[in-house]
Amino acid sequence: MGRCRGYEKVWRKYWYNLLNLNIMSIKSILMRRDDMSAEEADQLIAEAKADLEERIANGEMPDDICEEWFGLEPDYIFELLD
Repeated sequence: MGRCRGYEKVWRKYWYNLLNLNIMSIKSILMRRDDMSAEEADQLIAEAKADLEERIANGEMPDDICEEWFGLEPDYIFELLD
């Protein structure tokens, strides 16, 4: 019985961390997951935004840009579009 409770705690912590990553900003994820400084994260995000704008200007809609630049799912593209 004790072993199941320990497993449950680990599983609960895993899902808690996973859900917290999904509501974090790109910058927060880069800083937490990749140990980047705020300046490094801002620079990478600025480069990704410039790439996105250039690709849109060329007629593309790069749905996978967040995966390419950050290893994140496409939902985060809205943060780059603002």
